[in-house]
Amino acid sequence: MISFRNSLILKPGLILLILITFANPEVYSEDIDQLSELTVPISVYILDDQQGNYSSERSKEEIVDIFEKVNEIWSQAAIKINVRYIHRTELPHEIIKDFIQGNYKPFLNGINRKFDLQNHSIINAFYSKRIGGPNGRALTRYGFLLVTDTPFVHDQRVTSHEIGHLLGLGHEQYNKKRLMYSGTNGAKLTTEEIYTARKNAAEIFKNASQ
Repeated sequence: MISFRNSLILKPGLILLILITFANPEVYSEDIDQLSELTVPISVYILDDQQGNYSSERSKEEIVDIFEKVNEIWSQAAIKINVRYIHRTELPHEIIKDFIQGNYKPFLNGINRKFDLQNHSIINAFYSKRIGGPNGRALTRYGFLLVTDTPFVHDQRVTSHEIGHLLGLGHEQYNKKRLMYSGTNGAKLTTEEIYTARKNAAEIFKNASQ
């Protein structure tokens, strides 16, 4: 996973906008509409159990539909999530059994040892029957996001929220209409969140192009 420590180089025309943002993070700017689109590549894996007991019930067509709606959400930041690969990945029974209970260590240790993770990207999404908790989870150290088959909120919202974490965004504590508030269908980003996400998306794109 890339480091998010690189500092943002401020353009003169954006200094006032960012000063306003820190004073009131709910402020939106018409300048957002002028931003060039950034592309973030992602690989998607639908997890299957070798024994069939804990396989995800999602289809590739469903994943395509989810990411079309994810891109509607992230369009407010002029960020496009480009799904470059969708694959059903079969895991050993004991590994996926631990995974659905929230123990990810055997899964992480087993990558390219006990099962193949083909065509991985800097950001990778895993859709599983269960993940040991509600909705989704971001393993930011690895650039992984996990989504359960049965979230309490919309699939595209779960995926978009976890992508937000992988783009450096933390949780929102107060406003349920915000994308980074947990457990709701809120989808709004503040100007500050947009610029943070774009800074990190640009770094991901640069690394993916090398």
